[in-house]
Amino acid sequence: AVHLGDAAAELLGEAAAVASSAGMGARALVESGAVDPDDAGATVRSAGQVYRVRRLADDAYTCTCPWWAKHRGQRGPCKHALATRMAGVGEREAV
Repeated sequence: AVHLGDAAAELLGEAAAVASSAGMGARALVESGAVDPDDAGATVRSAGQVYRVRRLADDAYTCTCPWWAKHRGQRGPCKHALATRMAGVGEREAV
């Protein structure tokens, strides 16, 4: 068994909480109709702001929100990218 130190366990707990809150926020964005798909990705309206989400060739997403600018995906996708993915924007059909 692997024993994590207190600091590592705390970081894992924080990461799980962030992921959970982003997922809940993303679901609300989809349910409220805030995701507007277009040819390049989607426009997402959130908290009075408008963000652009693009799906890249490697199936990753980018966003114009401050979260994305700060973390660049290192802490997981932002709620706008998650909402875009949940809405099925840019999904490629199986051949």
